[in-house]
Amino acid sequence: MKITKKQILCFVLILSFLLLSLVNFFSINEAQAGDLWQMQEGKDKIGKAFGQAGEDPLDVREVIVNIIKIFLTFVGIIFLVMIILAGYKWMTAAGNQDKIGEAKSQLKAAIIGIIIILAAYVITEFIAEELRKEMFDEVW
Repeated sequence: MKITKKQILCFVLILSFLLLSLVNFFSINEAQAGDLWQMQEGKDKIGKAFGQAGEDPLDVREVIVNIIKIFLTFVGIIFLVMIILAGYKWMTAAGNQDKIGEAKSQLKAAIIGIIIILAAYVITEFIAEELRKEMFDEVW
């Protein structure tokens, strides 16, 4: 059975998505550990009185923001792979102007795509920070 480049690319993308999802999942709890709400004394007693056990549940807004971040990370990896493949195509063009032109257009499209994804990630991070401020105001 011959393994094609598309199969290898799909495997690498799926593997990188899974790894980044795991990294993002485990970093969420560490980032929330320093929250002011976590440092309140007697919080666990109040939680137990109202039937809450263990950690604070994530707010729905935080979960949605984390899902969007994971999705944008995955799409960013796709565009990064597209940039690498376009560079490879350009390097292996061997002076063929048609292939070089095609590689340049793919490279331009991938760079525009990654810029859009980075902008979306920054906007998502800004909105998440505003939501965190809003949640902090609700607590007080």
